[in-house]
Amino acid sequence: MLEFNYILSFARGIALIQRGSEDFNLSVKLTEVLAAWMNGCIIESKLVFKLHKIYTEQPSLEHLLLEKSIALRIEKIQKNSRKLIALAIGNQIPINVSSNNISYFDYLKTKHSSANLIQAQRDYFGQHGFERIDKDGIFHL
Repeated sequence: MLEFNYILSFARGIALIQRGSEDFNLSVKLTEVLAAWMNGCIIESKLVFKLHKIYTEQPSLEHLLLEKSIALRIEKIQKNSRKLIALAIGNQIPINVSSNNISYFDYLKTKHSSANLIQAQRDYFGQHGFERIDKDGIFHL
């Protein structure tokens, strides 16, 4: 589970850097960020060196979890992470980072996310309306 969380934490952080770079026109070069992390930073690790290699070879990689070797590794280790998270939750042990990382991983693979529920709640409380995937128009509960 530690490896799963470690990879997911980097994937999420890199995704935030990529999104911020796009949103604010910053032209952040991930290879430069990763190079800084490789040079005596507290998060320096073998994984950071691997990530630097990945982004050097694939600078336009949309998301770390789409890289083949990372995707294969995550797919292999996520099952045991799920088991441990379920065990912890079943025993009322808070395991926030791990359960959140599993949710994030599942969210990335989900075509229609639970964010649709938020739209329904907004409409219920404030008549904001919502769109449906099967019909055009704005609808209300």
